[in-house]
Amino acid sequence: MYRSILSRVLLVLWGVFASANAHAFAVFVVPTGAPVPAGTTIDLTVSALAVPAALGQGVPLTWKKTSVGVTLAFTPDPPAPFANGTTSWNANALSTIAEWNATGANIAFSGGAGAGNPCVTDGVVVAAFDPSVCLGFLPSLALGITRLVAIVDSPASVRIVDADMAIITPNTASLSGAMVTGAFNGPVTFPSFDFRRLMLHELGHAHGLAHPDMVFGDSAATRATVMHSQSVVQNLSADDRNGALALYPVVASSGGGGGGGGGGGGGSNALVLAVLLTVAALFKFMRSRVSHA
Repeated sequence: MYRSILSRVLLVLWGVFASANAHAFAVFVVPTGAPVPAGTTIDLTVSALAVPAALGQGVPLTWKKTSVGVTLAFTPDPPAPFANGTTSWNANALSTIAEWNATGANIAFSGGAGAGNPCVTDGVVVAAFDPSVCLGFLPSLALGITRLVAIVDSPASVRIVDADMAIITPNTASLSGAMVTGAFNGPVTFPSFDFRRLMLHELGHAHGLAHPDMVFGDSAATRATVMHSQSVVQNLSADDRNGALALYPVVASSGGGGGGGGGGGGGSNALVLAVLLTVAALFKFMRSRVSHA
């Protein structure tokens, strides 16, 4: 009887431990073993060489530098302030860049006002309005697209070289009827959509993150992320931040105190081990009491 009880306790503890380490972020990868020669260019808007997957199921598409500049060309500014108190599209785009940079991932985007075409592969990252949303590559429920372009350097390295973000022109209906009407906080009411959270989503693609619901299914966990394919989440979730950190892990410091940053997982493992040992000792004690009764 006690062995049965112990088995059930261990199963419950293992379930708790496993769920604590589960995640709901997905990345773009070239499947492991895919015959993609070095030098191959992958444009996600027209190529099927890279697919959304869980981290570890292929070679992820990532920037091989720690700083990426973005030309912000969201003009003209509105005649009156937005509902969230801002006065320009670019200001909202800059706030999304700051939010992603605050994840602590080993990459930083920086934005500056300028002009550029988000539908041209030129190695210059441009975020701008485009009425055609890059020649019509617009899913029926989407209001924007990120043209992620990468080069295969080797079987173990795929380098992002461009990540233009095109957003449909404000107050222009998409195929679904939805449209960008401004920048606001709070609930989204169809057909009006918030520019800031849309830009927050596209910037996640620019990091190399994919739609988690395309990999893990549509669940409460995936819907709570800004990277959900139809997300209306206003700010980054823990899974969004973990996705950025997984793609761009913080480099450990060579100093004596630099190794403490990654201790969270080890602490969880130690706690689970301690609980398991305690349960095992309790089981041994109970069995001993029964044998001496």
